[in-house]
Amino acid sequence: MDHTSPRIIGIRSNVFERVFHQVDDLTYRQDYFVVAIDGRCASGKTRLAQLLSKKFDARVVHIDEFYLPLEERRSDWKEHPGANIDFKRLAREALLPGFYSIFFKEAERGNIEYRPYSCKEKQYLEPKKLPVQQITVIEGTYAFHPELLEEFQKIARSDPDLKKRYLPNNDSWKYPYDIEIFLTCSKDIQYRRLKRREGENLENFEKLWIPLEEKYFKTCEKAKDRWTIKVDTGVNRTIKPV
Repeated sequence: MDHTSPRIIGIRSNVFERVFHQVDDLTYRQDYFVVAIDGRCASGKTRLAQLLSKKFDARVVHIDEFYLPLEERRSDWKEHPGANIDFKRLAREALLPGFYSIFFKEAERGNIEYRPYSCKEKQYLEPKKLPVQQITVIEGTYAFHPELLEEFQKIARSDPDLKKRYLPNNDSWKYPYDIEIFLTCSKDIQYRRLKRREGENLENFEKLWIPLEEKYFKTCEKAKDRWTIKVDTGVNRTIKPV
C-alpha cells in the first residue's frame, strides 16, 4: 500500500488533538518510547501515523508491510484474524529495536531495518532503514494481537543484553507500548471511506477484511483497559481520554 499520502480524505488533524497532547506530554518525560495505533480499517490509522511523524521526532512502521506471502500462510488463514501477518518478523525487526532504544538510547541495535512485503507485486521490496528516533510508531490492525505480544516477549527475554535488565513484574515486558491508541468510526462512514478509497476492491473488504477485524477486536476486550485513548474519527470526538 502507498503510505506517502493520506489514504483517508476528510479527517482533519484536530480530531487527533488529544492524541497529540498525550504524545507531547510523554516526550518531556521519556527519552524514547513506542506508540501503537490499532483500529478499524478506514478509521485513519495511517493518517494519524503520518501526522505524528510530521509533528514529532517519530519513525513509523506499517504492519501491512509485514504480510506473509500467500504460500507461507496457513491454509485456513481467512478464518483466523492476523494469520496473514508475519508476527515473528514484526516483533524481531520492528518491536524489539524500538524497545531496545528505550534501554540503550542511541545504541545501533535501536535502528530498524526490514524488507516490506508487497502483496501487489508479490515480492519483498528493497530494505527500509529507520534510524533511532525518540518515538517509534507501530501502525496497523493487529498491533494489539496476542500473538504479536507473545512473540515480542519470547524474543526480548532471550536477548542476552535485555535479559540483564529483565524485570518480571514490569508490564513493559508484557506490553511493549507506552501509548496505545484505538481508532474507530461508524459502519456507514467506514463504508463511504472504503468505497472512495478502494473502488472495485470494496467487496473484498466487506466479505473478508472487515469480518476478520471484527472477530479480532472481540479478542481484544481485555486489552481495552490498557488503551491510552480511543478516538472516533467519524464524529470528531475523543471517546476515552486518560
